[in-house]
Amino acid sequence: MPASVPAPSSASLMKDRLLFSVLGSGLALALWGLGENWNHSAWPRGAFLAAFTFVSVYAAVVLALIGPVSMGRALIGAGLIAVPATVLVSLGGQRYVDPMQLLDRAPALTVTVLLVYLATPFLSVILRNRSAWRDYALLFDTAWSFSTRYLLAWILVSVFWLLVFLSDALMNLIGIDLIERLLDSEWVVFGLSGGVLGLGLAVVYELRQTLSPFVVLRMFRMLVPFVLVIVALFLAALPFRGLSQLFGAVSSAGTLMSVCISAICLISIAVDRDDDARVSSAGLNLATRGLAILLPGLAGLAIWAIAIRVAQYGWTPDRVLAAVFSIVLGLYGAGYAGASLINRRWTGLIRGWNVIMAFGVMTVSAAWLTPVLDANRISTNSQITRFSAGELTTQQLALWAMQHDWGTAGQAGLARLEALVDHPEHAQLVQSIEVVQTQPDKYRFEQTLIDQRAPEELAQLVAAMPVRPENNPLSVADLSGLPEFRRTQWLTACTQIRPEGTPGCVMIRGQFLPGSEEQAMVLFVDEFNRTRVNHLIVRADGVQVQDAYDMATRGWPELPANAVADALNGDFDLRPRGGVALHIGGQTLEAIP
Repeated sequence: MPASVPAPSSASLMKDRLLFSVLGSGLALALWGLGENWNHSAWPRGAFLAAFTFVSVYAAVVLALIGPVSMGRALIGAGLIAVPATVLVSLGGQRYVDPMQLLDRAPALTVTVLLVYLATPFLSVILRNRSAWRDYALLFDTAWSFSTRYLLAWILVSVFWLLVFLSDALMNLIGIDLIERLLDSEWVVFGLSGGVLGLGLAVVYELRQTLSPFVVLRMFRMLVPFVLVIVALFLAALPFRGLSQLFGAVSSAGTLMSVCISAICLISIAVDRDDDARVSSAGLNLATRGLAILLPGLAGLAIWAIAIRVAQYGWTPDRVLAAVFSIVLGLYGAGYAGASLINRRWTGLIRGWNVIMAFGVMTVSAAWLTPVLDANRISTNSQITRFSAGELTTQQLALWAMQHDWGTAGQAGLARLEALVDHPEHAQLVQSIEVVQTQPDKYRFEQTLIDQRAPEELAQLVAAMPVRPENNPLSVADLSGLPEFRRTQWLTACTQIRPEGTPGCVMIRGQFLPGSEEQAMVLFVDEFNRTRVNHLIVRADGVQVQDAYDMATRGWPELPANAVADALNGDFDLRPRGGVALHIGGQTLEAIP
């Protein structure tokens, strides 16, 4: 625990609070001024990105430093993080025609925040004692203390604005709208928020002996056995449940990595700043060590899950980030498990490994913003390689992302795709690229491509869908205006040959509802191997499609998997029932008016 210090005088406290508030307010107003010129600055966009990054990082770091570090050292020292971070972010911004687009990319923001967050405790320690930069106890105290200070200060800001809004509501009851008019000025909101944040940071630092984070950390230790049991049960059940179900979910890798991060935090909290403060009870000590030993299993599964997704769909910037940090988590796990298995002084080894990994994470985060680890380039190359190898169709290519999200690398990739003149889908590809380059709205881009594909897909559907009776063939006009999702469902089923050697769809014509329009029942096998039935009405202004209805069960029909094959063989009846009902597989299906 930090050593006690003499209580400062009231005058000194008021002076510090005022300085914190003024500094917080000034930095907030600087951010407001930059935000006001976000889209209208006369500066070059790269210069504006650099200015915004510098002010944002400088503000966050200097407010974290002051208190433990003197005001003068904090004001100068914050630049030691703000300047390199600004250079790295500016370098990352060069990946885009408009460098400011980098701030719209979650991976770039994530690694920047992580880099600044991990570097700040090291800087705070160095500014106080240069030789203590590897002092884990001091680093541990500093990191948790400034995290707690920020959390409590932001809670104060939230409570302050709650009281302001309540006060405004109260004043409005007597016709006074002064507060409301003040709040209409954004600079007032920013200035007040920054001032209250600075005041909160000052007060929390004054009460550092009372509001110690170590009470909260000791409470978190109690969660270690619970997480250990959950992780152990998960890993023990995995061989019986199989991996296919685990990796079938899109979010499996994210869930696994989240649990890994939680386990790493809990283990670090349990081993604490030194052996005097670490968990002392035999049960918690054993649980912490057990969780550390199981950690590589979780991290390995996360790596595997991401590898499967990449093998299926290729790289995207989000998958590159997930892969990088899953490997980082794997290294954490390997270090924790190794320390726990091979050495009695395992807690000391884990603390040392935490320092090494902190530098490793900062290095990886910095590399992300440089050409060394350009996720846009990696993702673009992946798309082109998979398309050239026939693993992707034109429809599956991430054309929108390449043009609008993946910066200059993605746009250069579109030019490389256009140059693939020998590819069988080259004409369709060029047409799609022309649309994505001229259409700034993603929904309209996708809708334009859907409309362009409709005639060809309808022709394919007409050719692939068997019709009963056979003397009344299907035409493209019969399906004009068919919704895209229905077209995709039917075409997918019709082009898949079933085990019995027949297509997975059939159309049965009949007058299922009274009227003069052409009508039919379409039976098709969906992606879950269920036979579904749609009722089709061909109208002058397009087609109408809805699910058929089973009057016996008063619900949507559930036909056996061989129902399509039965229909193709003529094993069905059309029976009068208001209009006409389809009798197949022992069920009677009707159209709903």
